Parts: sequence; structure tokens; C-alpha cells
Amino acid sequence: MTFSGTEHARSLWFLTVPLTSIMLLPPREGTAWSVGAIAIACALMFQAGSLEGAHAYSSVFIVRYTILALMTTGVLCWSEVLLERYQIQLQNQNNALKAERDHLETEIVQRAALEEELRYLATTDSLTGLLNRRAFMAALAGELTRSQRLNTPLTVLMIDIDHFKQINDSLGHPAGDAVLVHLSHLLQEHLRSIDKLGRIGGEEFAIMLVDTPADAAEIVVGRLLDAIRSRPAEHPENHRPIPFTASIGCTQRHLDDDELTSLSRADRALYAAKQDGRNRSHWI
Repeated sequence: MTFSGTEHARSLWFLTVPLTSIMLLPPREGTAWSVGAIAIACALMFQAGSLEGAHAYSSVFIVRYTILALMTTGVLCWSEVLLERYQIQLQNQNNALKAERDHLETEIVQRAALEEELRYLATTDSLTGLLNRRAFMAALAGELTRSQRLNTPLTVLMIDIDHFKQINDSLGHPAGDAVLVHLSHLLQEHLRSIDKLGRIGGEEFAIMLVDTPADAAEIVVGRLLDAIRSRPAEHPENHRPIPFTASIGCTQRHLDDDELTSLSRADRALYAAKQDGRNRSHWI
């Protein structure tokens, strides 16, 4: 740089120092390196005249060079500061959007879980986990429509635990609840996946035997009664067996049935089974 000749052209490469230092380094460090390089360049140019074989720089050239270098440094530094601020602002906005998106996703998941829980509570008996009366009636209505359209058989059963009040009064309500849960499990074991089982009252259960004629349903009913007689429930506190029986009212689908008429007829059959002495089935 000092020995650059009378035109001092070699000194101009120093103007690349602000560009490279500020572009490669953070704005503050890049500016410090650029200003330091400018100071070194000015010092060399001022001393060039005292060196043998070197040509002195004019004051005008040094001033112009210094102004140009400082202006370049200032513009580059300010542009880098603005860019850094914009990047920080953009990053903050992205972080805020991500946080908002995560919050919305969490709310969606929570709302979906809540809706599923509400749907479950609206259609499920809380004690046994079976369909409640409303859900069973809706399922029965749909199955009756399908059965009538395809002309397939459908059997409806009503099951009631015999002397259930005596179990509650003598052993306590926890024992009564244990009997209800035990019976629900027992019934599910002997039914197919396509059949529907619901708890429609205190100790009353209802069953739809899909595509099942009377003769096949009679076999299922016999198995259910035998299982109930032979497998007592267990007391939740002392684990003693709680024997119990049940009565079953049975009916086949009629041509003009809806869910109310078919279930009402099964209920009448259940009442007849009770009148006949309980622990048995009756068909209407």
C-alpha cells in the first residue's frame, strides 16, 4: 500500500475491508475491525513520504479515502443493524405464531377429547360401561329399520335381576353395584360383537340379538340363564359370593314394530316371567 506508486492505486483494495469485515462479522465487531483497518491505512499513508522508495500521499487523497471508507463502513453497519433487527423481529413473530399454533393445536386436542368424553357420557352408563337407555333405543331403531328393509329376524330381550332390592337392603348398595357390573360382564361374554347390550333402568338390561330367529335366540337365552345361576357375583368388601338370578322377557320383531313397541312387548314378556316365578324366560 505504501509503495503503490504515484497514482496510489494499490491503496484502494483497503476499501474492501469494511465490506468483508461487516459482512462476515456481527455489526459491532465488524465495525470495530473496519475502523481499525481505516486507522491503520491512514497511518501508513501519512508515513509513506518518509519511507525510501515510497511516494507520499496528498492530504486531499487521505481525506477523501477516509471519508469514503467511513461512509462505506457506516452504510454497511447500518444496513446490517437494520437486517439484524428485522431478523430478530421476524424470529419473534415466528415464535409468536408457533406458540399460537401450538396453543390452538392444544385447544383442538382438548376440545376433541372433551367432545369425545361428552359423547361417551351421553351414550354410556357410568357404572357398567354399557349403552344407556337413550343410546340403546337409538341403536334399536336403526337395527329395526335395517331388519325390516332386509327382512331379517331380530330378537329383543329384557333382563331384570330378581329381588334386587333385597340385595341392596341386606348387603348394601356397593354389593348391588357389584352385581350389576358382574351381570354386565357376564352378558357381554355370551353375546356376539354385532349384538347390542344396554342398561336401560336400575337393574334392567336390554339386548338386541341381530339376525337371530326365535329358535336360535332360545338357545342364547338358556345359556344366559345358566351362566347367571352358576356364576355369582363377589362382594366388593369381604369377597363373599353373592348368588342371584334374573328373569328374561323375549320377543321377535313384528312387521310394524318401532323401538318403543318392540321394547314394550319385551317388557310385558319380562313381567310375565316374573309372574311365573322368576329365574326363567318368557316369550311374547
